[in-house]
Amino acid sequence: MTDIFLRSVCREDLNSVYRIYSHRQSCLDCGVKPVRTLGQAQCLLEKIMENRDTFAIVLKENMETAGFISVSKDMHRYNRRRYMLGYILATEYRGHGIMPVAVKRALHHAFFNLGADVVSAACFTDNKASQRVLEKCGFVSEGCLRKEFARYDGQVLDSLMYSMLYEEYKKLYEE
Repeated sequence: MTDIFLRSVCREDLNSVYRIYSHRQSCLDCGVKPVRTLGQAQCLLEKIMENRDTFAIVLKENMETAGFISVSKDMHRYNRRRYMLGYILATEYRGHGIMPVAVKRALHHAFFNLGADVVSAACFTDNKASQRVLEKCGFVSEGCLRKEFARYDGQVLDSLMYSMLYEEYKKLYEE
């Protein structure tokens, strides 16, 4: 397994944003519209940096950005201390155990730096890889929100909802 760390997204991530967010299938998997030009990638990078809730997933061995993970307010819940993860990984790094490590680090950040009570994540019903990541990390399935997400290509998709409570995190990772 490759060792990684999370860091704030910076201007030097432009080429990584372009490389990762221009891959059509990766974007279909997470519901984001792919960028087609470096200019579009620049606009996306500016938006990511402005929101300040997304981290670059960096490989320690070569310092390459392998993906991105966000920890933002969960818009499905009304608890003030609720967050939701979102992530995308470059295709060449899938299947190497990188995303479960990134998710665990993001969970630690959410619970200990942001004071979360609950952290959730969602994925489309056909995204089996993302389902495996969440289940491997100990998330609990909450069910399916039918016709929950209107993707940029016009498809309206079902989303599987997962969550982890602070108490569950402590039991899984602190004992």
